Amino acid sequence: MGRAECAKALTDLGWEARDAFLADRVLLVEGPSDKAAFTEVVRWLEDQDPSWGGTVVSHLGGNGAVWGGDRGVLKERVSLVRRIVPTGACSVLLDRDARTTDEVEALTKSLAALEVSIHFLKVGELEDHWLDIGTVQAIFFGLAQDARDAGQDVSDPAQDEVERALKETDDIKKASARLEAMARRLEIRFSKDRSAVHAIAALSTRPTTATSDLMEAVRQAFV
Repeated sequence: MGRAECAKALTDLGWEARDAFLADRVLLVEGPSDKAAFTEVVRWLEDQDPSWGGTVVSHLGGNGAVWGGDRGVLKERVSLVRRIVPTGACSVLLDRDARTTDEVEALTKSLAALEVSIHFLKVGELEDHWLDIGTVQAIFFGLAQDARDAGQDVSDPAQDEVERALKETDDIKKASARLEAMARRLEIRFSKDRSAVHAIAALSTRPTTATSDLMEAVRQAFV
């Protein structure tokens, strides 16, 4: 790959040159919120074992690119990674959510053709890890602060309001949809990407079982 072509590939992936130089593992996740979360998870692993410092996290373009009928974007991004880091370990870690066996098998086959393995979280989606009350509170306090930073007149929700919203949405099985419904009840603008940032920051300072589960998911992706 020539210098100009390499520079364009790095830009397309959102990488810096040092990412390509240092990478001996590449973890590919679904979208921006997953990238934000798993970049921090890799930092937790690096704190325990410095060898994880050679791990770069990149996303595949979002739900549509991964699970849509036309996987052109997915294949292009994976091919770019393989060309930039030809000798590094490359693995995909995704939510399985409500995907059918046929959908999973088709995606696995597409990635296998690109010499990339695929792994799935043990829970339905990443946001399932955010649903303990401490993390939920951190998410909505963070989203309220985001709104204030954007010039909106938004107050932090009271703890009992967050607890009530969590309880009242218990019938919503999809975790990301549940968080969005809670945001409507609390009258706070919801952002999936910012929720991930606030959730992972909370888990960094107050580890839960989600912390260890996420770290183990990344470890298993490279076994």
